[in-house]
Amino acid sequence: LTQFADADIKFPSTDGKKVVYERDGNLWTYSIADGKIDRLNPMVRSDFVTARPYLRRLGTDISAITLSPSGNRIAVEARGELFSLPAKTGETRNFSGTSGARERFPSWSPDGKSIAYVSDATGAYEVYTQPQMGGAPTKLTDAKVSINGLEWSPDSKFIAVSTDTDELYLLDVTTKKLSQVFKSRFGGGASFDISPDSKWIAYIDQAGNGFGQIFAYEVATGKSTAITDGRYDDTSMAFDTNGKYLYFVSRRTFNPSFGDYEFSLKVQDSQRIYAIPLSKDTVNPYIGKGDEEPAGQTPTPPSTDKSVKIDFDGINERAIVLPLTNANYGGVVGLDGGVLYFEAGALKKIDMGSRDAQTIIAGLTGPLTFNASRTKLAYTAQGSIGIVPIQPGQQVGAGRVDTSGVTAIVDPRQEWTQIFWDAWRWEKNHFYDPNMVGLDWNAIGQRYAKYLPYVATRLDLNYVLGLMLGELGTGHSYVQGGDFGNLGTSVPVGQLGADYEVAGNSVRFKKIYRGANFDESMRGPLGEPGVDVRDGDYLLEVDGKPVSREVNPNSLLIDKVGRTVILTVNSSPSLTGSRKIRVRPIGNEAKVRYHEFVEGNRKWVAKMSGGRIGYMHVPNTQFDGAVEFTRGYWSQTDKDAMVVDERWNGGGYIQPWFVDTLARKIKAGIQDRNAKEDGSDAVAIEGPKVMLINGYAGSGGDFFPWMFKAQKVGLLIGTRTWGGLVGISGGAPLVDGGGVTAPEFSIYDRDTMEIIAENTGVAPDIEVDARPDLIAAGRDPQLEKAVEILLEQLKKYPPKKKRTDIPKIGKDGRIGG
Repeated sequence: LTQFADADIKFPSTDGKKVVYERDGNLWTYSIADGKIDRLNPMVRSDFVTARPYLRRLGTDISAITLSPSGNRIAVEARGELFSLPAKTGETRNFSGTSGARERFPSWSPDGKSIAYVSDATGAYEVYTQPQMGGAPTKLTDAKVSINGLEWSPDSKFIAVSTDTDELYLLDVTTKKLSQVFKSRFGGGASFDISPDSKWIAYIDQAGNGFGQIFAYEVATGKSTAITDGRYDDTSMAFDTNGKYLYFVSRRTFNPSFGDYEFSLKVQDSQRIYAIPLSKDTVNPYIGKGDEEPAGQTPTPPSTDKSVKIDFDGINERAIVLPLTNANYGGVVGLDGGVLYFEAGALKKIDMGSRDAQTIIAGLTGPLTFNASRTKLAYTAQGSIGIVPIQPGQQVGAGRVDTSGVTAIVDPRQEWTQIFWDAWRWEKNHFYDPNMVGLDWNAIGQRYAKYLPYVATRLDLNYVLGLMLGELGTGHSYVQGGDFGNLGTSVPVGQLGADYEVAGNSVRFKKIYRGANFDESMRGPLGEPGVDVRDGDYLLEVDGKPVSREVNPNSLLIDKVGRTVILTVNSSPSLTGSRKIRVRPIGNEAKVRYHEFVEGNRKWVAKMSGGRIGYMHVPNTQFDGAVEFTRGYWSQTDKDAMVVDERWNGGGYIQPWFVDTLARKIKAGIQDRNAKEDGSDAVAIEGPKVMLINGYAGSGGDFFPWMFKAQKVGLLIGTRTWGGLVGISGGAPLVDGGGVTAPEFSIYDRDTMEIIAENTGVAPDIEVDARPDLIAAGRDPQLEKAVEILLEQLKKYPPKKKRTDIPKIGKDGRIGG
């Protein structure tokens, strides 16, 4: 009927005479009789309340902090605005005040004079400085790079600028010259620190083996020299404040352990903290000299010289391990003669030469910042900010900073425009193909920007963002959240784990999901010991209040999660002869229902195969998927065949462990005198396997069946998967708390060099539809086909013999004689 090339038709509706639809942001009508197309111009009157400017208190929206050199003030970023707050008393200053621009990454200069930050006021993120007392900002760059962090040099003469494209630059504050320090060879970010004399920058680059390797960049010459050799994974580093040591975290301690279900190796908590003496003349402080009488010598005062001398000859071998246990450390911050480090939400300290660590502050939940001399820190925890000295024994809540003055006028229309272009830039800078799959991304931005004057709510903006990202035609392009205003507070409703049905004027239990009491997350309230209730029983009362056709049981379970309630139940719709049971409703019954689904399928497969075929479901390729795989696989290694159900697999990680385990073959058996069967069967199911797939399995749920097929583990049965294997590793946090993602990496077949599954999915070997009529009748045609195929394969390929014949020794002493 129509042939438009510029925009899609959306939401068509008809009265039989005309079709009304939306196209390119406008409403149109199509006359069925004569094909005439007319544009509608509806007049929708509104006060546009959600688009009005308003005052917002931003004390709980703080996302970045930077401490002044004295520690008397702190600068914060909140909702794209920058504020300067007093540590104790004084005024709060907003030194940006721009709803239409977003200021980010504040960094206070060590000389205390100015604050550097990033702003997109020009349409691209650039670096600015502004006097800390207020005044006109100075724009320092015209680089148009995607900046994700700033750090001043200790002499306040230049700023180190890190980018989303794994680069590090030096920005001369006076000349505005921008010089590249390095671009990561293999990705992995730009972790760096500047020496106390501002002459060196230590940074970590990823080596070809995927390990972090530490380098030192000399500012004067622009030359980089390796400090560590790349044989171990170095993850963070920092100079101390007197220029003697470089502290770093590295994975060099190997304490292998084995899994509970198989003899498989894993290495965890392999990090320790090390210190490298930068000068070859520095003595290991852990080699004690002993106590000696100074014999009248005058003590030497501490040196104030912060110049850094690096002897590169043999520097990798000079690394000293600090006397701290191996663990997972979050990073290090150098002090004068010691180092701060992060462990399990706590900031701790150890001095060089000491064997005792001290906790500075625990219970941290957000970013920290330190003043230039590293004598004070500002922390975020439990929604508050505090400034405390770097001394042991600090508590969350101490030195609390008053954030009540962090307020700003938010103009939604200006903010929505900023969000639109911020999302557009994120895609431009992060999309896996720099050529944007052949699209003119600038033109696409302009095309959808013309909708912005008509955006009246945050939901409208998400709709427009979805249209723009949809042009990329690539999976994992998500638009998420945002500030929708006050939509009301959700009410917790207790759930019993049951389906209800109305019978006359009463309500009864159509089906009870009993769950598994051994796991709290799968506990069904009506399946607990001593709860006497059955399918078909009537639910008459909840805590004495009647349940009926007009009174939904859920309305009587509001705010009852985890609290004991009394249910009145009976086998008939009468209080006569009824009984009362005490139950504890749960907040979400999804896992209870899921457990019933898996157990029902497992039992059905066992029944139909005479116990020969196992069944397991893998819901995703993240933690829950690993749990269910472990639960389903190891408990059924005595089966002759296996159905692996990955329908509705939500994806997650791209990992080969599932398929590597399924593809395992036994090359040697174990046999002892008393064992009935070969003990090695406990680590593999060698018989035939099939996998069930459908269109609701994607991402990692695409990769799982692709690997299953690529390694020839078995047949795929069902329907084609979702088709999204250009993946994401995070997303853009937008100014109002929303977000967008950019597909950042593709996964390809090393044999064909083609991207796997994107927009095509993984096709089944045997296509079987989940026919709605069969599903409604309680059948699962895909699972039925899986059992049918496996039983046929077991006839062709029976299980292998599980015991060997023991050789006999004859009278002459020869084997077999």
